[in-house]
Amino acid sequence: MFVIDGKLITPNLTSAILDGVTRDSILTLARDMNFPVEERRISVKEVEAGFKSGKLTEAFGTGTAAWLPQLL
Repeated sequence: MFVIDGKLITPNLTSAILDGVTRDSILTLARDMNFPVEERRISVKEVEAGFKSGKLTEAFGTGTAAWLPQLL
């Protein structure tokens, strides 16, 4: 997820971007706080341009991990 120009931008759901509870929680909280959210394709060039211009203020990942020690 990226915050560019005051908007939370995250890729649309795909087979690689899963609809996890952590992702959903972040999007729900952002919308509840009236933070603009865009679910759309985002390119590396857009992220790079946002970084260079100073409009990219945050970048983070979300996910849910499971650890099963009995499998180790």
